[in-house]
Amino acid sequence: MADESVDAKSCAKYNVSNHPNECEILLTKNRIKYLQETINSIDTLPRNHEIIIDPKTSTWELICEYHIPYPSLSIKILHIRFSMYSIHFISQNNPFACRMIVGPQWWLMASTLLTLATLSTAVFISTFNRASTQELITGLLLCLTCLISYALVGCFDPGIVERYTEPKTEEDTFCQECDSYRPESAFHCEECRVCIKGHDHHCPWTGKCIGEGNITFFYVWLFSLVVACVYEIIQISNYMLPP
Repeated sequence: MADESVDAKSCAKYNVSNHPNECEILLTKNRIKYLQETINSIDTLPRNHEIIIDPKTSTWELICEYHIPYPSLSIKILHIRFSMYSIHFISQNNPFACRMIVGPQWWLMASTLLTLATLSTAVFISTFNRASTQELITGLLLCLTCLISYALVGCFDPGIVERYTEPKTEEDTFCQECDSYRPESAFHCEECRVCIKGHDHHCPWTGKCIGEGNITFFYVWLFSLVVACVYEIIQISNYMLPP
């Protein structure tokens, strides 16, 4: 009977009577396999990753949390299916809590907001010494309305449907993608990867869907954007272009 030995590093048995090179190759393969199994058995989730509620009935998951000592402000960032993010600003000294929800194209929304603000500021500065006070105030109010309404569209909850395992009404339907029931008025967005109540459409310029939670701000933004553009064009033609 051939003599057998056990490798201390991989706990693998091998025949000591084999050629030394064959033994070395066999031991190397066994050690690599042992290390791979050890790595795969390690929990790779970060320590601050935790499920807020039961994932079967909850939509959001906490990915990180920060605390700023002054002015005692806590910031929580949550995600849903790696497409939408919820940012909570909570102050211990102030009961006011702010919540922002940004979509998968949040970077496009931020870039558009910065572009609109830059163009508005450039026109305002260029016409500051030529336009009347009433014209400057009117242009400033239009631009502020446009920028604020746009920011609200990009930061408000569009109407995300929280998961629930049992239908609440007879009209509720089951969404396979979300693994949850949803109201009759809800629609699943492939971009945001969630069901949105009162879904109108997905707008990449706002970073996410337009639903019942932000459609009012969306209409205000569209109206103020058109009026502001027309007004700024008139201002440019009157004060910046040669006669």
